[in-house]
Amino acid sequence: DAAMEREIGDVLHRMIDALPADAGALMRSVYYENLTLLEAGERLGISKAWASRLHAKTLRRLAHALRLVGYEA
Repeated sequence: DAAMEREIGDVLHRMIDALPADAGALMRSVYYENLTLLEAGERLGISKAWASRLHAKTLRRLAHALRLVGYEA
């Protein structure tokens, strides 16, 4: 289980690095730096509402990409 988690983590890191700059920065801020959506949005110069929409859109995009490479929930 630990090896699978590391593998998925590595895949997610690469996928996040491949995202458009704003989406990647938001995801790194929230998940790697533990910022809130408000804090991450402020850092990017966007509102909390826009950060929330971008976050949701990016999560859907990452979930779809994971399914394409064979990772199911």
